[in-house]
Amino acid sequence: MTDSWLEVGRVRSASAHAREVRVTAKAGYEYVFADMAWIRFRRPAEDLLRCKVIRTRPDGDVTIVALSPGISREVVGQLRGATIVMTPEELPPKPDSAFRTRDLLGFRVVLPTGSVLGTIGEVYEGPANDAFAVDRPGGGRSILPAIDAVIESIDVEKNELRVGDITPYVVEED
Repeated sequence: MTDSWLEVGRVRSASAHAREVRVTAKAGYEYVFADMAWIRFRRPAEDLLRCKVIRTRPDGDVTIVALSPGISREVVGQLRGATIVMTPEELPPKPDSAFRTRDLLGFRVVLPTGSVLGTIGEVYEGPANDAFAVDRPGGGRSILPAIDAVIESIDVEKNELRVGDITPYVVEED
């Protein structure tokens, strides 16, 4: 189907009778389980399994995911150890963010002086914060974290991201 699956968690245990799985989220992906409508399991030597989610609820360091009756109890019982995967497009925005970092691909990055640093050519999603690579017009790249101290504003209509003083945060690649 696709080679771009992201592993966002793993099934720690399964309760076949209740049609529930206890999921440990991969670091940085805990937020994806909050309002999940569908879940996709990858099991060793088997096809991916997509299931409707009835509800999710946190329970300590795991999330309990209740699956719809459309999946048999026997199959639920076999999900222990399965990984939970999503495509990058399926990832919801991180909490307190109205956008996904990958939605910024192609945006111009404008410095406080009004000059253009370059265009966002790549994004990196991380557990603590995301980052983006800015392809500079003269060559080379600047890597910036996607944090409030760097991003001043995002204008979706202009495909423009305005930054503040990036000096303490920028990593230059030639």
